[in-house]
Amino acid sequence: MEEAKLPPSDARSVGPDWPKTLLAWYAAHRRPLPWRTPEGAPPSEADVYRTVVSEFLLMRTRVRAAEGYFRRFLERFPGWDELARASEEEVLRLWQGIGFYRRAAYLRGLARAVVERHGGRFPRDPRAWDELPGIGPYLSGLLASKLLGLPEPAVDGNAQRVVARLFAWEGPKDDPGFVRRVREVLRAYIPSESTGTFNEALMELGETVCTPRAPRCLECPLQDVCAARRSGEPARYPRPATPKPRPLEQRDVFFCRTEDGVLLARRDAGLLARLWHFPHFASLSEQVENCCAEFVLVGTVEHAFTHRRWLLRLRVPPVPGACGGAEKVLVRFLVKDGWETRWFPPEELARVPMPRVFRKVEERLAPEWRS
Repeated sequence: MEEAKLPPSDARSVGPDWPKTLLAWYAAHRRPLPWRTPEGAPPSEADVYRTVVSEFLLMRTRVRAAEGYFRRFLERFPGWDELARASEEEVLRLWQGIGFYRRAAYLRGLARAVVERHGGRFPRDPRAWDELPGIGPYLSGLLASKLLGLPEPAVDGNAQRVVARLFAWEGPKDDPGFVRRVREVLRAYIPSESTGTFNEALMELGETVCTPRAPRCLECPLQDVCAARRSGEPARYPRPATPKPRPLEQRDVFFCRTEDGVLLARRDAGLLARLWHFPHFASLSEQVENCCAEFVLVGTVEHAFTHRRWLLRLRVPPVPGACGGAEKVLVRFLVKDGWETRWFPPEELARVPMPRVFRKVEERLAPEWRS
């Protein structure tokens, strides 16, 4: 794909002063979010921890949704030490409902690395960050600017959108050259005396004013120099990423409840790793099909992931609580396929780390497990 080019004429028309205008706007409109540190004060270790936790939560999650999770997470894990000592299951339990659970595993792994390798203090040398789990280019840029005052841009979707509109830059967003060029442009403009604040201001503008649809240009501090606004079609910049097809997968879900409890399973890798699922299969072996032949189809649940869709067919035994030995075959088959199985008392299901798709299943099957 051809690398996107920044139009020289638009670059000249924007001029050098827009960062100052942006910073003045941010000083007046900065939201009092719970993870934000006081302006001008050097960040403490607690500030660094809060920033990192908030950024893991905000990956693909809106600010309003993340705030409640952040407060609960900090109440339970107020620092690196507490998070490093926590079990994976406890961290996942607090994370459930917000999605993208691998973030939680990476965050816990990061806390353990900070405690075990760096004495509980986040390293101040960016070269050490390459060895820490979950620290990618965006978070690295944000921390370098906030912690160390380095002129490193933090390029998230908000920053990409603001820059693309400022210069009427079409993209598209999935062009590898697009993000690279945004980073180069921001590195040239980022003010050396306000590196972290500039990054936060840019993201704040994209989150609250320069939104993906229906941008509020009349409220924007950069409206007088914005090429996209002058075009009359600001929302068309940048072009969206090319949509990828999301194939539909059909799966059979089996609900087994005996005197031992409700059967759940999990595995270490793959989609929704380390979370508890009701047993489910994309295709049934002859053995499973035969042992569960009497199970009754009671409904379906649909769920969309970012890259695929599931249609789950929910099957239960004809008599609640009487699986007829099918549970033993299911357990053997699951264990052979690399799953860990466990029986949970029905009253504990609400506390089990379980992905949203299977919370839907749980709610749909409530008459079965509550009976």
